[in-house]
Amino acid sequence: MKNKIMVVGCGNVGMAYVYALLNQKNKVDEIALVDLDRERIEGEVMDLNHALVLSEHSTSVKVGSYADAKDAKICCITASRIAQVKTTSRMDELAENKSLFQEIVGNVMNHGFQGIFLIASNPVDIMAGITQAIAKVDPSRVIGTGTALDTARLQYILSKNLKVDPQSIDAYVLGEHGPNAFVLWSGAHLGTVSLNSLYDQEAKKTIERMVIQAGYDIVRRKKATYYGVAMTLVAITNAILEDKKQMMIVSNYDEQNEVYIGSPVILGKTGIEKRLPFALTDLEKTAYLKAVTAIHQGTKNDSIHVSTTYETIE
Repeated sequence: MKNKIMVVGCGNVGMAYVYALLNQKNKVDEIALVDLDRERIEGEVMDLNHALVLSEHSTSVKVGSYADAKDAKICCITASRIAQVKTTSRMDELAENKSLFQEIVGNVMNHGFQGIFLIASNPVDIMAGITQAIAKVDPSRVIGTGTALDTARLQYILSKNLKVDPQSIDAYVLGEHGPNAFVLWSGAHLGTVSLNSLYDQEAKKTIERMVIQAGYDIVRRKKATYYGVAMTLVAITNAILEDKKQMMIVSNYDEQNEVYIGSPVILGKTGIEKRLPFALTDLEKTAYLKAVTAIHQGTKNDSIHVSTTYETIE
């Protein structure tokens, strides 16, 4: 079976994702673009296929339809009815995107989709939960970008402060992709050095605020943010298609709290292969439960019944 990706919603984020995929080593054979604006997608496909002549990739890009769901390994949904510049909060997109996802996910499933849903539309934790509720698939097959990008932003900020390579930093952001994200300071390290003891409480609050505010700061300056989330989607895609068994912080189903939320998992060819345990201090427990409550508030009018069958490390 070929590695086919279906991208639904081909605005800034969707096309940045596709372009980033085509500029990296990957195992993608085909990309099908699905969007209401067919003429623009035809133009995008022409442009990308011309560019591919100058690359080392054999990936094909085409104008797609929901029929492409039948043999797609990944359905990446980046669609939204509200432009980022018109929102003051990711929750502002919820009401419009609920009905949009009913249509999209319903159509994808009606065409025999057997793959993995990859969700980037905001509010991403809630939209991942809504996707699972509509699709009625194992929650291991629904992945939201969650706080993966927040984690990258944290690592960048810390790397500039510490003057080291960001990939040398083991520090993660958990919780809601939004105002209720929090830094897992108790588990933050640079090699053998604990970053929890390196920074005082005021510095930690400042860094956490910078991470949470980063997306809004970008939107205020350039009206949208898409490169960061696009690269996040590429990282998740490669982890799945290459069966990397890679640890990432993504939005996944927390069975105990009955909510999709950002926490560490192992990603592989079946999607979320394991949920990893994580220890929290009392302050971090409070922050995590605050995020759980915020996400539940957004889903209180939706029936999200999830049955988990994936393996959990004890």
